[in-house]
Amino acid sequence: MVSILLALALCLAPTLAFAQIDVTKAPYNLLPKSTKDQSLAIQAALDQAGKNGGGRVVLPAGTIYAKGLSLPSKVTLSGQGIAATVLKLPKNANTFLMASQTFVNDKPWANVYGGVRDLTFDGNKQENNIGSLLIVKTWRLLVRDCAFKNSPLHGVMWSDFSRNNVMNKNHFAEVRVINCSFDSNDGAGIYGKGPKIADGMIYENNFNNNGSKGFYQIDLERSAGFHVVGNQMYSGKFGDLRALGAGALLVRGNNFDGSSNTPVDGRVRQVVIKAGGWGSCVISANLFHNHTKEQRPWTMLDITTHAKDAISVSGNVFRSEQIEATPYTVIGKAKDSVVFHGNAIQKKDSKSNQ
Repeated sequence: MVSILLALALCLAPTLAFAQIDVTKAPYNLLPKSTKDQSLAIQAALDQAGKNGGGRVVLPAGTIYAKGLSLPSKVTLSGQGIAATVLKLPKNANTFLMASQTFVNDKPWANVYGGVRDLTFDGNKQENNIGSLLIVKTWRLLVRDCAFKNSPLHGVMWSDFSRNNVMNKNHFAEVRVINCSFDSNDGAGIYGKGPKIADGMIYENNFNNNGSKGFYQIDLERSAGFHVVGNQMYSGKFGDLRALGAGALLVRGNNFDGSSNTPVDGRVRQVVIKAGGWGSCVISANLFHNHTKEQRPWTMLDITTHAKDAISVSGNVFRSEQIEATPYTVIGKAKDSVVFHGNAIQKKDSKSNQ
């Protein structure tokens, strides 16, 4: 039995050797305490992992300056933890920090698998005018235990389009963003760009003070098949969630605190759901509330629906502490397709428009 296990270990040894790359080692020789741009060292390690057929590239603790990194398929970039490893845009980089390889290379298809985890992405917006932190054009990427902050544009962006606007042809889906934080990004914390994005999973993240350039904290041009579950929202500039092109959309167990929201087109809308006319949506067990004292037209949940939609709104709590607010509005061709059940509405703010 021992000889069989030993033989198996020897057979696996080459594979295990390729599974993890330490960028501080030769031939990459990243300098973790350097204030210089370390993009070349990191990219060389990422490229080698891609040539190996996948694996993990590991960054050390410290602040590491880089820009325009290309993440190959089946490769994961890891740090030593959110508080330990910070990947930061250099001064006047004015580009993205990291993106899927097929985005960077203008390919009309998506990456497959891979991910980022256990590090902080810092957009250094004090010294950069443009640039998102992580641009995703991939199947089943996992983004876990990361912080995205200070971006001059978006924290994480799903994109149907490549660097020079080549349209993706094979769709992409099932990207998961789990247990991350999004703070003070001038664009959205998470932005979905394009007509084909689908089936994203946004679970148990914290959002604070995102969207000053005119975006919601989670802002999706198409939200087909998305799960937005268990997220905490604070201090969004315009609102917390804008989900357009919705179908098979699940919004559950989120805390939508609209206290800092400002009007768009004359009215605050904390959460906007615009159905795509083809699928069902479930909006359940969310807390919609605000502590604002400013008397202005205010709607907590704004729904637009079409004849073919079926939308369930159940078990939510709508509470405005200081002002009279409209819990929900429904507009569109088929108001009867929206079913409300078991929602709790603060009595003094109980007016609604269906």
